[in-house]
Amino acid sequence: MSGTYNTSNSFQNFWQDECGTIELSSWFALVVMVALGMIVGMSTLRNEITQQFGDVSQALESLDQSYSYSVNNVTSSYSDTNNLGNPTQFNAPAGMDLEIAGTPE
Repeated sequence: MSGTYNTSNSFQNFWQDECGTIELSSWFALVVMVALGMIVGMSTLRNEITQQFGDVSQALESLDQSYSYSVNNVTSSYSDTNNLGNPTQFNAPAGMDLEIAGTPE
């Protein structure tokens, strides 16, 4: 081996290499990209699952369980007294804060 290092030969050898091996740095880059993708994907999944549970809880809160029926002139009824406000009123989805604090001008 000579004392000089020729980069053009090194690049040419790399370009023509067809042994099919993958260096450790390539594996490391692949693992890092997959791990970062999983972290982002899992945090997005966590946020969406929390959002869905919040939406379901608001839907269950707004159920009106009042009923009335009559059989052979016998009437039975129940009026739900749970007053949670106007169900058509806009509520922010659970787990989200849509209020923006004002700034002094």
